[in-house]
Amino acid sequence: MLLSTRKLTGLITVFAALLLPVQLSAQSSEQSASKLMSADGMNSAMVEGSQSSAPLADKLNINTASAEEIQQALVGIGAKKAQAIVDYRQQHGAFTAVEQLLEVKGIGNAILEKNKDRLVF
Repeated sequence: MLLSTRKLTGLITVFAALLLPVQLSAQSSEQSASKLMSADGMNSAMVEGSQSSAPLADKLNINTASAEEIQQALVGIGAKKAQAIVDYRQQHGAFTAVEQLLEVKGIGNAILEKNKDRLVF
């Protein structure tokens, strides 16, 4: 069955009209995520460049988070370990690699593995 140019154009128009809202929604979601990251004060370039499977909203900037935020966001981190992270950061400067957390008293490989995908710097 051959379609006339007119019918084919009509089908393309209908198809495009159905896809346009989906494309606009996807663009809107990307823009919203970008605005959310900026509003949180996180480095969006670092987040976009990461290969993590964790959603962007679940990321914690270990260099700006308070002890309370660290405790709430990370697995296996209580009040003492969270405060130790903040103290270490204040004494040694910003973390530049996730492995530096191993230098904090009470943080071992098991805790690091559970949380490395949750962090940005």
